[in-house]
Amino acid sequence: MSKDDDTTFSDAKSDQDLQGILASMARAIRQMAERQSKQEAATSSTVQNTALLLGTFLYDPDQDPTYKNWFARNRSILEESSSVEKLRSQLLLKALGPNEYSRLLSRLSPARPEEKDYAELVELLTKVFGPSKSVLRRRHDILCQAAPLSASSNPEEIIDWANLKGDQFEFGSMDVEKFKIFLAINYAAGPSFKTLRSIMLKAVDDRPELTVAELREVLIRFAARTRDSTSDNSVDQSSSIKQVHKKLTRQSPKPHSEPRPQGTYRQNSTCGGCGGDHTRHSCEWRTAKCRRCGKKGHLASKENLSLGVSSLRATSRNRLITQHWEEA
Repeated sequence: MSKDDDTTFSDAKSDQDLQGILASMARAIRQMAERQSKQEAATSSTVQNTALLLGTFLYDPDQDPTYKNWFARNRSILEESSSVEKLRSQLLLKALGPNEYSRLLSRLSPARPEEKDYAELVELLTKVFGPSKSVLRRRHDILCQAAPLSASSNPEEIIDWANLKGDQFEFGSMDVEKFKIFLAINYAAGPSFKTLRSIMLKAVDDRPELTVAELREVLIRFAARTRDSTSDNSVDQSSSIKQVHKKLTRQSPKPHSEPRPQGTYRQNSTCGGCGGDHTRHSCEWRTAKCRRCGKKGHLASKENLSLGVSSLRATSRNRLITQHWEEA
């Protein structure tokens, strides 16, 4: 075999080897794609099945479906479905209702929830969709609740109700100080203590670790403000009443007596002409002539009654008015 034949054979063999290598690589790629497709299909199936098991989280704090309670029920499903935290985060977000996702998005903006890892997302959701009332207020509400009406026909429901509410009471986190404050709030029952009870509940909501001594100071300051406010209101009210009374007195018309007809006199008045119990206008002696002074209209014995105010003022205060005796 010549040298050229050897070269040709060698080149052909190299081509065959190259083609075999390329074919092997193609088979490997196809196998990897098939495995990846199967894995993606399995993942998609896992996500769908897990999402069905989780359901949808709808936040309603009044009925106590907080995220903490929801996550406690579904944690095992989440963590057993996948060991990949990114997939767990996707499942958490997929389980949120439309309003809940919008609320989370507005809390994080401009960041997005998808940027958070699994642990951060659980902590954030627990905080955003937590209970709307403090644990002390929830305990107070539990004691104020009554068993459902259906328990009257099935007494066993009372035990079930007490068992459920007892767990929600969270005795494990209650110490002596919190228990005393809880008693104080429950003792302040009834309409008369409504404002005081609200003050105590607000103080505990603002400071969950509040002590009995600190709560006492809150109530002392509240009582002082109440007294000051009452005093100020009394002064303002008294001043306002005086001003209104003064204004009304100034504006109200002065009372006046109706004018008497001319020539009339008060009833039961003494006649100035004769001293009788009748009006002078109707006196039979109104045209008689006084024998003492010579004037008409009165008798001599009653002359003093006919003197007017002007004549009395004209008479000296030190002069004794003498009575005229009727002439024989």
